[in-house]
Amino acid sequence: MLIAVVITTFNGFTLWRNLWVSAGFGVPIVVMVNWVYRLNPNGREWNNNFIALVLGFAIGVLNLMAVIFTSHPESIAQLNVRVWIGNLVFSFAICLAVYYFFYTRYRMQCLRAEVLERQAQAADRERLLVQSQLQVLQSQIEPHFLFNTLANVQGLVDIEPTKAKQMIAALTQMLRANLQRTRATSTTLIEEFEIARCYLDIQSIRMGERLTYQLDLPETLQNCVVPPMLLQPLVENAITHGFERSTGPGQVVIRAKAQDQQLCLSVQDDGLGFVTGNAGSGVGLTNVRERLQSLYGDDASLTLTALAPHGVLAEIRLPRYGQ
Repeated sequence: MLIAVVITTFNGFTLWRNLWVSAGFGVPIVVMVNWVYRLNPNGREWNNNFIALVLGFAIGVLNLMAVIFTSHPESIAQLNVRVWIGNLVFSFAICLAVYYFFYTRYRMQCLRAEVLERQAQAADRERLLVQSQLQVLQSQIEPHFLFNTLANVQGLVDIEPTKAKQMIAALTQMLRANLQRTRATSTTLIEEFEIARCYLDIQSIRMGERLTYQLDLPETLQNCVVPPMLLQPLVENAITHGFERSTGPGQVVIRAKAQDQQLCLSVQDDGLGFVTGNAGSGVGLTNVRERLQSLYGDDASLTLTALAPHGVLAEIRLPRYGQ
C-alpha cells in the first residue's frame, strides 16, 4: 500500500491500479518463499531466499506487463528498452529492500524464540535437578532418628511392650508413606499431615510427657495438592533444635489455613528457639526453599520467626491453593 501511494504521486495512474501492480510483486514473492522452502527444506537459506525472490519478481513483471497491455496496448510498441530495464532494476531493488526488512524481522523473532526455548530448557533441567534431589531426600531417613527409634524400641520391648508396639507401628507407617512418595511429584495435605503425625507419635513415645502436639487441618483443605516433603523437615527441625537439649515440656502445633488466595502451612513450637548462627540454615530447610523457588519462584516463601519468650514459627506460603 505504501509503495502504491508513493507511485501514484508520480505516474498519475489510479491508486487501485498501482496497488494491483505492487501486490503483484509482493504476494508472489511470499508464495514463492513458502513453495521453495517446502520443495527444498534442506537447502541453504541464502539460496532459497534468492530463488524465491527471483521467481516472485518474475511473476510480478508478468503481472505488470499484463496490466500495461490491457490498459494501454499501444504503449507496448513504443516501449523504450533502456527505460524499461531501468524501471525493472529499480523495482527489483525495492523488492530486495522490502524483503530484507521483513527477513531481518523474521530472524529476530527466531532468535527470540530460540532464547526463550533455551531458557525453558534450562528451567526444565533445574526442575529435574530439584526433583532428583527431592527423590534422594524422600528415600533417605535421618540416620540418627532411625537409630534412636530402633534403640528406643529395643529398650521398651521388655519394660513397656505396648509402647514398643505403638512405636513400631508408627515407624512402619511413616516408612511406608515415605517410600510411596519416593517417585511422587505431588501429594495432598492430608498425606503430609499423616506423615507428620507418625513422626510426632514416635517422638512423643520416646520423649514421654515432655512432648505434646496438635494438628489443625480444615476439612476443606485436606485434598489440596502440594509438593511432597514440605512439613516433615519443618517438624524435624522443631524437634531437633527445640526439644532435644531441653528437659522441660513443650508442644508442636501444625496448622493449615487459606489466606489471601494462598495456602499457609505453619509449624510452631515453644522449644529453645534459634541457636546463634544456625537460624534456619539446615539441609532440610535449604532443600525446601530451593524447591519452592524452583516450582513457584517468588510466589512462594518459607519464613522462620522467633517467638517470645521462646520458640519458633516456621511458615510456608504457597499460591493457588486447591489446584
